[in-house]
Amino acid sequence: MRGMVPGLRSSAPFGPRLPAVLQEDDLMSRFLLGFDESLAPMLATLDMLDSYLDPDLTPEDFLPWLAQWVGVDLPGAGETLRNRQTIRDAVPMHRARGTKRGLLAAVKVALPLTAEVSIEDSGGSAASTSPGTPFPGQEPAGVLVRIKNAAGAELNLALIEATVREAKPAHIPHRIEVLP
Repeated sequence: MRGMVPGLRSSAPFGPRLPAVLQEDDLMSRFLLGFDESLAPMLATLDMLDSYLDPDLTPEDFLPWLAQWVGVDLPGAGETLRNRQTIRDAVPMHRARGTKRGLLAAVKVALPLTAEVSIEDSGGSAASTSPGTPFPGQEPAGVLVRIKNAAGAELNLALIEATVREAKPAHIPHRIEVLP
């Protein structure tokens, strides 16, 4: 954490801000040095706040916090590059939520890098102001998520199921097929 950086100097020390009479006092200088040392990590963090909000620059221990801030779950601990990419892709993924493209992006985040995903849907969207209008696309409406798993790759089916359920429209049923 930022508090454990040895030799971190304050960007705004208190000593030079004192009147000249108090700057000459040795006891006052040593007293304020304690405040400078304890506030230095906080001031350093505030000085670099824009870096903490950038997924490419933020420290690794801040990635889970940043992921919560943009509303995504990280794929795994220890996968720093993948976690940074997930946070970077969060806004476009939220923008496409409920669409085939958004579902594909969400499922790819939940899967290991070796798996291939294809999605088939019933194929239609329309708007109507009259009740009883038939649904567009093929009957029955639904989404099929087909996953080709590479040999030896482990899939977390519960995570994939939860991801699909969250990323697809609520009224559309879905199936997941895992192919070797």
